[in-house]
Amino acid sequence: MNPNNNQPNPLPAFVDAEEYYSHGSNLTIKDIILHHVRRIGTLASKEMCGGYWIEKPISVSGNIILTKNYVPDSREEYINAVSYLADILYPHFDKEMREAEKELNIKLESLIEKQKPEVQEDYKYNKYILFRELFRLLNSFLFRVQYLEGKSFEDEGE
Repeated sequence: MNPNNNQPNPLPAFVDAEEYYSHGSNLTIKDIILHHVRRIGTLASKEMCGGYWIEKPISVSGNIILTKNYVPDSREEYINAVSYLADILYPHFDKEMREAEKELNIKLESLIEKQKPEVQEDYKYNKYILFRELFRLLNSFLFRVQYLEGKSFEDEGE
């Protein structure tokens, strides 16, 4: 309740992602996309390796115990980042990108069906290669719509 007029507090206002104010400037969908492309570049610049556990001895009250820390699978981090970018761009896909995505999904489903536990590393590598292909397709899409040259998706209809 609002103490001044005994009325319930209004619901918080909806904040449009393109109107969100951050660090003194408006954050646009273009900013989000370009930031994420940069993040994928950082992930892709690292060695791609599977996740693993590191055991580290530490001393606690004179006793030595082992701590376990997980180092994430860098291929999965890359795959998740590319998937997120595809999700952001999906509403704006043109016909060519929609068809390319369908073909890639068919390849991914086939890869999943063929997956065998004894060749898990092969599966993860092949999945990474498919998402690398998706990233190239997304970049080709952004090039086709001249997105990196200052156009926005809103400009497409003009």
